Amino acid sequence: MLVEIGLENTRAAYTLEVAKDGAEAIEFLLQMGRDGGCSRPDLILLDLNLPRVTGQDVLRMIKGDPNLQAIPVIVLSSSSEQSDVVTAYRCGANSYLQKRASIEETFDLMGTLRHYWLDFAVLPAAAESRV
Repeated sequence: MLVEIGLENTRAAYTLEVAKDGAEAIEFLLQMGRDGGCSRPDLILLDLNLPRVTGQDVLRMIKGDPNLQAIPVIVLSSSSEQSDVVTAYRCGANSYLQKRASIEETFDLMGTLRHYWLDFAVLPAAAESRV
């Protein structure tokens, strides 16, 4: 919830879709664009600690799907374990950020994330990134 509030405080124009678990995230990503569904996300924030299907499994699915693999995935985790960091990058994460303990630090992190990924990074257009 702090991440959602932190993103709201950045005042960026975006639509945020939240999945309650890994299975819902996969279902959402596989259904997007079908039958008038949601459009393809420009960026995915992914927690590793998801119920039902782990964040690592969601990441593997995204990076293994030709229609999704160009979407940047930022892992946002409370874990600072090197094994989690290494595994996330090996599975195709574009960035690994550790969640912050305080509200202020979380807001700062979300502002920095928004600034870099939405103001500076050049993201692939949906049509050009599909195979």
